[in-house]
Amino acid sequence: MLQVERVAGSATPARGLAAAAALGFTVAVLAGGCVLRGFEDGTTATTVAGVPPCLSAPSDAVFIGDSYITGFLSPPLQPALGALYPTANAFRNYAVPGTAMATGGIGPIPPQFDIAVAVNPRVKLAILEGGGNDILLCDQVRFPDCDSLCSAPGSTAQTECTDIVNDAVAGAGQLMARMAAAGVADVVYFFYPHIPASGGGYQEILDYARPRMQQQCENAAAANGGRLSCHFIDLVPPFEAAGGDMNPANFSPLDGVHPSAAGDAIIAGQIWGTMQSSCLGQPADSGCCAP
Repeated sequence: MLQVERVAGSATPARGLAAAAALGFTVAVLAGGCVLRGFEDGTTATTVAGVPPCLSAPSDAVFIGDSYITGFLSPPLQPALGALYPTANAFRNYAVPGTAMATGGIGPIPPQFDIAVAVNPRVKLAILEGGGNDILLCDQVRFPDCDSLCSAPGSTAQTECTDIVNDAVAGAGQLMARMAAAGVADVVYFFYPHIPASGGGYQEILDYARPRMQQQCENAAAANGGRLSCHFIDLVPPFEAAGGDMNPANFSPLDGVHPSAAGDAIIAGQIWGTMQSSCLGQPADSGCCAP
């Protein structure tokens, strides 16, 4: 029997390569971040398990989120990713500027996915972000004074601000559950860097939100019976590495919130690196996905 299983980057599978070899398997780590295993006697492959599906068409992948994807006073993200992986230029993009994951903004993010599956139900990969506008464009009717409280030091001591974050995290979990039920196999979820807006005053509440959103993402497989895997990208370290935290060169000078072309290049590099290491959004001839 032949099996292929996903590995995060070049990490060794839980059973270990040596242990697999001792059981009579041949083992090879493929460039796409997969492990190929087969019996020494050359038995014909009968199953492929634990690998992401190949994209039969670029339209099987979608962008869902806010202006960190579409651009606003800044360039859009998709061309930056397309420069690294041209197929991504044809991914369907349903992101809408100003939208929020649960509250605030000009409208919610989750219905974008409903539109995507109405157009083509065969979505296998979603590149997702969101939750920032829940804070930046907060619902001041439901959360009075949230605009000033959540953009200042001490924001994590304000129940209004933490409630906004907790609602956004729950909303992301509910969206991924809907995605899993619709047949989406993988989500790449990237979360915001520290932004210069308000003199960096949003850093505290974003740092509160980040590990919670990461945990929601990393728990998605268990929560959805293994049908969907979520791959989390924390943008703080790569932005810090590119000239220092809140480097103005990486953000639009018009608002200090959205990434500049240089910032988009950082984000695209992180997404493409995740796609490569986990064999996401790849064609059948990549050899690391399930046709």
